[in-house]
Amino acid sequence: MKRTIVFILLSLACVLSEGQTRLVAVFPSGRSPEQVIVQVYDGERRDSVIYVPVVDGKVDVTFPSDKTRRGTFGLGSSAHFIFEPGTLTFSTDEYDVMRVKGFEGSLTDRLSAETAFRWKITKAMSDKLHELGVDTSLDDAKKEDLFQEFYVQQQEVTRDYYLGLLENNRDNYLGIKAISSLQGIYADKPGVLDSLMGRLSEEAQASDFIVAFRQENRTKIATAEGKKFTDFEVKQPDGKVLWLSDYVGKGKYILVDFWASWCGPCREEIPYLKEVWNEFRGERFDILGVASWDKPENTKTAIKELGIPWNQILDAGQEVTSLYGITGIPHIILFGPDGTIIKRNLRREGIREAVAGCINGSR
Repeated sequence: MKRTIVFILLSLACVLSEGQTRLVAVFPSGRSPEQVIVQVYDGERRDSVIYVPVVDGKVDVTFPSDKTRRGTFGLGSSAHFIFEPGTLTFSTDEYDVMRVKGFEGSLTDRLSAETAFRWKITKAMSDKLHELGVDTSLDDAKKEDLFQEFYVQQQEVTRDYYLGLLENNRDNYLGIKAISSLQGIYADKPGVLDSLMGRLSEEAQASDFIVAFRQENRTKIATAEGKKFTDFEVKQPDGKVLWLSDYVGKGKYILVDFWASWCGPCREEIPYLKEVWNEFRGERFDILGVASWDKPENTKTAIKELGIPWNQILDAGQEVTSLYGITGIPHIILFGPDGTIIKRNLRREGIREAVAGCINGSR
């Protein structure tokens, strides 16, 4: 991510021309800061930071317009806006919270509406948790079932909202924001996400955020369930080079655990992996650990502490996890005897269910 610090001194007498975004603010007497900070984002990634002086309690500054970029304006409190042609007016309320007002039909006002929608969903979830929490007529299991049902409903509402936002804002930041917000909903459907990104305008697709995200997403497509494994090599502390293909695609079902010694959730999965290893290890099944983003000496210590008996590839870095689109660990993948990816992102009881289904002949 490029982070450029830019210092600017600008005249207060700005003449707005076509293709410019004008930011205007007037601060109350005695409550005027010496400067405000404008942060510029390419998609969801900060690109630059600009310090703008406040002169006689006023700011009046222009920037080249770029509807695919958003910004923040303020100091302690910041308001979000889109770099669209026109004038955007900023003000602080009695609590010094920065607010922004666009013009009729402005993208910035739509951005404010999107923020309000997110808060509405968050509040609805919080209210539901409280409602169930104080209901003494329900047991914990029923409360969990009801909250899960409500959560699914809210996810559907969120999905439909952002699909609509994308459809109506293909050429600007709001379309990019929609893609960002839909990635969690379609995390297991990278092909759908790729298709949705294709709906953006060429300019929006060229944003650094979308270019990087699309590459990451296409990596997930290439390593999705049903695809053959992608091989990699890692030099070990003793100088030996190990390949994934030393273990995967050799006629056994192989469960590969991408983990690290410092990762609490990774360590929590070890008992489940041990249970599966003890039950199924042999001619048809084995486990391989791929210690990722970790120092080999720390991995070795954790292996002894946890009593991990299966093979390990140590010192796997970002290059390895990137090949499989892994952005968080633990990430556990089940490979078939021929190296086909059967199941990704297995956790806890789901590990045994997937392995037993294969070994006992349901696959």
